[in-house]
Amino acid sequence: PAAPAEPAGSSATAASEGNAGSAGAGAAANSEASAQDVGQAVGGLMAALGGAMGGKNRVTPVDFQTLKGMLPAALPGMARTNASGEAKQGLGMQATNAKGTYKGADGSTVELSIADASAVSGLMEMAESLPQTTNSESDSGYEKDVMLGGHKVHEKYDTHSHHGELQALVAKRFAIEVTGDGVDMSTLESALSTVDLGKLESMKDANPK
Repeated sequence: PAAPAEPAGSSATAASEGNAGSAGAGAAANSEASAQDVGQAVGGLMAALGGAMGGKNRVTPVDFQTLKGMLPAALPGMARTNASGEAKQGLGMQATNAKGTYKGADGSTVELSIADASAVSGLMEMAESLPQTTNSESDSGYEKDVMLGGHKVHEKYDTHSHHGELQALVAKRFAIEVTGDGVDMSTLESALSTVDLGKLESMKDANPK
């Protein structure tokens, strides 16, 4: 006997479902491909950004243990109460730093940090190429740029709270920051002088990639 005829609606439904399934699979594939394209684009952008920030001389940051070893064991009239270091990585960039904390018998404190900022040396070169000076003063303190030991140093001091900050850049790579409470600026300048800036200068091209 002849097989019963399949209802016309069944064929149409099956075809519709097949087309929908194909369309869904195609959309999923397109979505996945699009996500991969976006991921590749973002990755390329971050790599380009990291390259631009890193400047012309590509190097791997100096090990933080080396920087930690350059922290002074003590400051005039102050004992070191802690020394630490760390390495960080993110957005395709690496950085290392070390920090020492010092305390005086009168309760005054100083923090001194040394960081290998080679990952953003490109930005530093750009900033250095632009003319800029800072010199301001008020009843509560001052902010200015000075030269110490042949290096440009930025100083900021609050005469009411006796809080001071000092920043220096060595070899367009190493950033030194000294902050203090209950001290005068000469104490921070003295702390900076205990760091072997000549050694940092000699390390400007260390660990080339």
